[in-house]
Amino acid sequence: MLPHHHDPTMTVCEVAELLGVSEHDLRSRLARGASDYVGEKTNGRILLSISDAYLLGIAYALTAAGWPVKSANAAAATLAGVEPDPGGLVLSRCLGPRRFELHAGTWADLHPHVAAAVTVIAPAVIWDTTVRISSKIMEG
Repeated sequence: MLPHHHDPTMTVCEVAELLGVSEHDLRSRLARGASDYVGEKTNGRILLSISDAYLLGIAYALTAAGWPVKSANAAAATLAGVEPDPGGLVLSRCLGPRRFELHAGTWADLHPHVAAAVTVIAPAVIWDTTVRISSKIMEG
């Protein structure tokens, strides 16, 4: 991926639209820990890159799988550091109340770990969607 400062930037409102969440919800998430590694504040405005939107997309997918927001934000940061492998998947498994673990790899590697309490996330799909929709937003 490109370094953060070379990525095209979007406003919080534009990234919320891209992710299909409300601006209020995204600002709330940023206030609860994602701001440590997401966004750049310029002239009182928070600007987010495509890489930031990708990271937030993963965080929202983990939250939908039952992760607490702060844990999802931190786990997403570890997953979003490199451009995703098109065949790569991430399994999210619940270990108990507020305890989760991730396994990353290909379907062949991960298939034995699949159980009823597992959520499968495809980072490449989130990346592709983020790039495609962000291009439309930035074009106007």
